[in-house]
Amino acid sequence: MTPTVYLLHGRDSSPLSIKIKQLSAIATLRGWKVVAPDFSATKDPDLRASLFLEIAEGTPEKNVIVGSSMGGGMSRFWHQRDSSQRLYFYLPRR
Repeated sequence: MTPTVYLLHGRDSSPLSIKIKQLSAIATLRGWKVVAPDFSATKDPDLRASLFLEIAEGTPEKNVIVGSSMGGGMSRFWHQRDSSQRLYFYLPRR
């Protein structure tokens, strides 16, 4: 079964960011399905978490969740709900 990789962007970012595009390219090369939701319409972390739950709930396979900045917080939130999911935080060096 092909894993799904969820790439969650930060508060002031979008799925069109360089980070998300680069991570998407790497995952695609590995043959993984990539989902990079756009949460830029709201900065409210609770609303973003609810939107992500709607997207990810019921996904039968094991997933990889990658989050950057606020997306990292959302990743942690999801992992607390379902600890069987693989979780990664993306912390770029400046």
